[in-house]
Parts: sequence; C-alpha cells; structure tokens
Amino acid sequence: MRTPVTVGVIGLGAWGPNLVRVFDELPGADLRWICDSSSAAVLRAKAHVRAARATASVDELLADESLDAVVVATPPSTHYPLARRAVDAGKHVLVETPLALRGEDADALVHLAEASGRHVMAGHVLLFDPAVRRLKELVDHGRLGELYYLTSQRLGPLRVPREENALWDLGAHDVSALLYLVGDEPIEARAHADEYGQPGLADVILAALTFATGIRAHIHLSWLEARRTRRITAVGSERTAILDNAESERRLTLWERDPLADVLSPGLAALEPLRVECEHFLAAVRSGAEAVAGVREAAAVVNVLEALQRSLERDGAPEAVGATQPTPGVLPFPART
Repeated sequence: MRTPVTVGVIGLGAWGPNLVRVFDELPGADLRWICDSSSAAVLRAKAHVRAARATASVDELLADESLDAVVVATPPSTHYPLARRAVDAGKHVLVETPLALRGEDADALVHLAEASGRHVMAGHVLLFDPAVRRLKELVDHGRLGELYYLTSQRLGPLRVPREENALWDLGAHDVSALLYLVGDEPIEARAHADEYGQPGLADVILAALTFATGIRAHIHLSWLEARRTRRITAVGSERTAILDNAESERRLTLWERDPLADVLSPGLAALEPLRVECEHFLAAVRSGAEAVAGVREAAAVVNVLEALQRSLERDGAPEAVGATQPTPGVLPFPART
C-alpha cells in the first residue's frame, strides 16, 4: 500500500472547507494541517477533521518537514506569495484560481516549480468535470465537424462581497475550460465591462478570444443575474454541443444540423469534479507526471485574464495575449488590506 501524501490546507473561507472535506476523505491523502487567521473558521473545520492540527500561522505549517503538499484556498491577492513560499519550503502546491494576478508572477511560478521539481497545480475544477471531459473528446474526435466557435456563460447573484472584479473572480474557470477545449492559447483578447455596484469593480463582462486557427470564443460573466447559469456551447460545421449545468439529467446534449435529427445526450460518469481534481493532484505528486491543470496551463490562463483586463481598461480595444506587461506594482483591482 502506498504511503498517503501528507497535506495541509491554508484558507478556510468559502471554498477551503470543501477542499478540507475531500482531502480528509481521500484514502491517498493524510490531512495533517488546517490553517486560517480566523479562529472561528478553524474551529468550524476542526469539528469535522479532529486528526488534523490547526494553526493560524502559515510559518508553522510550512515548517513541518513531513508535509508533502500545501493547498492554497485564500483570497486571490495572496495566491502567488503563498504558493511561492510553499514551493520554497519544498512543498507541492494546489492553488485555487487564479494562480496569480500578474502574468509575470505566474511565469515566475512556472520557472520556480520546474527548477525545484515541485508540482504546482491550479484548481481549475471545470477541467475535471465529466461533462467537460466528454465535450473535449467530442471536439478532438471531430464529432462536431470543423469547430467554428465557442461561448460560455457564468451568471448569477453575488452572495459574498469580492475583492476582485467579475473577470478575475469568475472568468478563470471559463478561460481555462475554453483553452482546454480548443487545445491552444489565444492570440488576441477583447473585453467590455459595466459597473453597477461598487465603483471601479466591474459586475458584467463581455469578452472575446481569437485563436490563430480563426476559432473564436465568447464569454459572458455577471454577478447580477437572478438565476445561476453555467453553460458552454461548442458550435461546429456538423453538430452543436451544449453543456448546461441547469439540466440535471441531460447536462451535455449534441444537436445535429438537421432539425429533424435526434438530439443525443452522451452518458456521463457520476463523479464529483473537486474529488477528481484532488485525486489527480495526489497522483501527480506521487508519480511526477504532468498535471492536466499544471503550472504552465494555469499561467496561460493568467496571461489571458491579464490581456482581457488591459482591454477592459482600453474600452474594448484588442490586446495581444502576453504581449504587454501591466504597470509594475498595480493590481487589476483593489487589493484587500
């Protein structure tokens, strides 16, 4: 029997407790630490994982030489510095999206991870959704014909105040899925934004990505919708595939160009994407194999988001992806202090 990977989770806010639950349940993991500056959050998590040690000190967690891997589930402005500290401490890292807030920081993590031999993987959970994986197979095997374009929608009400705009809070998931489905990185990005709530914090984003092949991807993000929508559409010359999370039984449908043809709904495995993601991270740590959402893929997503942010600031002007660095020391939105 393989020795479990020892894991510590930093951040017990909105998403951290889910990661604590999964790593505590997985037989391939040994959850050793939970960490948060909030004593109330630590107490809530500790009630469910009594075997894990609790701390408010990141330094104490990182000093544990028996700890193999660290999970970072803190606010986005802290992702890069915490991930870097964890790698410097000799740990493998799973960091929630986005990997960083600047392309230069994301690229620095690429070099650091590769030089140290440590895995740095981003929590792009959509890439582990059975419906997204099946859609990828349909695209790659030519079941849609020639791929024309893709659209993604991530809409819903904002329940918890955010420090970042809708692009950086919501967009990382959709960008990662679109790059995964196309199997390429875009060359150009455009984005428009509207602000209805907090000044300087965009609530609604309309964005477009252009790939060298001519394929386009369109993204609609909003915090202001009444209904929660998570939908990806891939339009090809022969068929259109729609992935709709609002459909409980037919999440993925395949529509023929012929309106009289049958609508197909491929069978999907009943798997929790977060659990699959965490299992994949553990397997990568054990084997040294490349991760699906590895550090290079995560950095590519950050570079796309950065280009979209530059376009937002230039009222929708086209921006080359990765071509221009942002102003040093300036974040794309107000950082939490």
